[in-house]
Amino acid sequence: MQRPTDPSDHDLMSRCRHGDAVAFEEIVRRWEQPLGRMVGQLAGPGADVDDLCQEVFVRILRARERYRPSHSFSTWVYRIALNVARDNRRREIRRPKQSLDAQDQASSAQTPTDALSAHETAEIVDAAVRALPEILREPLVLKHFGKLSFAEVAETTGIPLGTVKSRVATALRELRSELNRRGVTGTE
Repeated sequence: MQRPTDPSDHDLMSRCRHGDAVAFEEIVRRWEQPLGRMVGQLAGPGADVDDLCQEVFVRILRARERYRPSHSFSTWVYRIALNVARDNRRREIRRPKQSLDAQDQASSAQTPTDALSAHETAEIVDAAVRALPEILREPLVLKHFGKLSFAEVAETTGIPLGTVKSRVATALRELRSELNRRGVTGTE
């Protein structure tokens, strides 16, 4: 979390442009968790979120000369992350599918009497979000996991503001329905 005395993201990027490695390390420290959550939701099952986040930061570093302080830093960063997640999904589509036996064995190790823990609930929610069509998942994840405003989501995705609002509302309805179907209560 940024304290009032900490340099802004804009200041850090300005220092990065001049080769300040410490400034870049601070950007990584500030943004690795929010980007990790967002990329994890967008990339799809089986994605190596740490590798994808590393790719996001490499792209940020490579694009540091193109960053404009007159624009929102978060929108710029999330746009890069969105592109990394999209690129990963395209690679996954072309890659041959691997066996899910290991996942099946892991899930069958739980006994039916095990209580549904917060971790298990989170996994169900993650799976339900990943099951949403990409056209709905991206705006939802940017809005709720990335904590962007509707206007920032529109700017990040290049989708009109009204369409973003509509897609987020539709995604929430579908997510609520899917979670109810999977037995997660409190989503009505």
